Amino acid sequence: MTTRTRSAILLLLLGLVGLGAAPASASTAQESCDPATDVVVTIDASALGGEYSSLCVSDADGRPVLDVLAATGIPVETASDGALCRLDGFPAPDQDPCGASPSGDGRWTLFAAEVGGSWAYAQQDPAGITAAAGQFLTAVYAPSAVTPTAPDQVTSAELFASAAFVPSEVANDVVPASDEDDTATGSTPDEDEAPTAWLILGLMVGVLVLVGGTVVVLRRRARNA
Repeated sequence: MTTRTRSAILLLLLGLVGLGAAPASASTAQESCDPATDVVVTIDASALGGEYSSLCVSDADGRPVLDVLAATGIPVETASDGALCRLDGFPAPDQDPCGASPSGDGRWTLFAAEVGGSWAYAQQDPAGITAAAGQFLTAVYAPSAVTPTAPDQVTSAELFASAAFVPSEVANDVVPASDEDDTATGSTPDEDEAPTAWLILGLMVGVLVLVGGTVVVLRRRARNA
């Protein structure tokens, strides 16, 4: 095999490698939380000895608040009346069984703020609220006897952009309420990705055939030279 033949084959193989790598680069996660599409969710269970966590949920605009909370991967439980009752295991079942309505010594309160804006207390149950892109959404647990007060959290654009992303495998496992019917009939998000996978496979097979054909042609030319 001549040097020219080896070089041609090497170039074609490099092109094949690049084709296989292209889909991976296209699916690279964004680097910062985007106020045009995302929501920053904060869960403050410090009053019960829990943690203070703040996460960015992608593509949250217009989604029910309960779905957005669940998309963080933190367990969410409501009482029968729709009131937010338990987040991340707080309060414990022996503190509040979360029956007809929250009945413990405290309650979860929900606040929302736009980037750079002031905090507003959610007057209704989260089941009736939808999230908006560019929104800080904070759930704070406080004693029932205490009037809900706005979080001390700053609503700056810098803080929004720096919020940690929810791992994609966690967010994708959450099925929004609006999609439950599709799931029941057997339709899953993975089915939408199948055509793309077959297209990539077809392109790779085509390149392999092209490589094989080129090798044959170059060998014949080398013999006739």
